[in-house]
Amino acid sequence: MNQMKKIDIYEYQGKKLNAFFPAFVEKILHDNSDGNSYGKKILIVFGDKKRMRDFDKLLWESNPGSWLPHLLATDENAKHARVVLTADINENVNDAEILCTLDSPINDIADIRNFSRIICFFEKGTETENTSSLLKKISLNPEFDFHSYTQQPTGKWE
Repeated sequence: MNQMKKIDIYEYQGKKLNAFFPAFVEKILHDNSDGNSYGKKILIVFGDKKRMRDFDKLLWESNPGSWLPHLLATDENAKHARVVLTADINENVNDAEILCTLDSPINDIADIRNFSRIICFFEKGTETENTSSLLKKISLNPEFDFHSYTQQPTGKWE
């Protein structure tokens, strides 16, 4: 029997994503709460290449005391990286088990079936009707352990 896939949807407030996202990625890299996440590879998919480049820079510069190693999917060494950034959900060059999307549409359940964990971030109020419809289908699908969180103006998640 296949293990249920965990999917978490985070609806964030405006520009607050830059403040928490680097720490969130670092937490995922070191998370072992499910007993088997530690050491898994992450594919981070962006809605467009400009946003991907902006976050590439943010991840390198966010914490001067530490750095978050990652590569763009176009880098020749990306297949060896634990964290890969791309604007194409089908560009899983590092065979990641964890998919993280940032304001990037998921067009079909088939796009996410090869991942054991899926984490989606959407800016509050920007989710498209197509994405909302697909997320509703996913939430009703017994193949997925679905959770949804909304960031409050204070920054707290509920």
